[in-house]
Amino acid sequence: MLWKKAEKEGKRGLIYFLVVPSLNDLDVEARVTYLLDMAHIGDAVLQATGAVRMNYEILCNSEPEPHCHLFPRYATEQEEKRKMPAWFHDWKTAPLYTEQEHGGLRLNIAWLLEVRRK
Repeated sequence: MLWKKAEKEGKRGLIYFLVVPSLNDLDVEARVTYLLDMAHIGDAVLQATGAVRMNYEILCNSEPEPHCHLFPRYATEQEEKRKMPAWFHDWKTAPLYTEQEHGGLRLNIAWLLEVRRK
């Protein structure tokens, strides 16, 4: 995993990003690492949030390097939105992150990732 590589080099907490035009420009080992790291984060988010599934989206259109968005999906979502991409939600009215409201979730996800890392 990328975080293990950083830790071995004495740079705990850092994640290396390889800036390439697309996922297809990575060698097989780098692709596997990138996608496995994404899945590990998804596992932690699922466990921390109680979501029913995760949506993963890798983009590289407006930014010239691949990056991923992970969306936990919930049974409580409106029926018409539940089967559509998360982008169809009204993001303008979504609550903004605050440490007071969301800090516990952030810490829980970080802890779950740390547990998986060992």
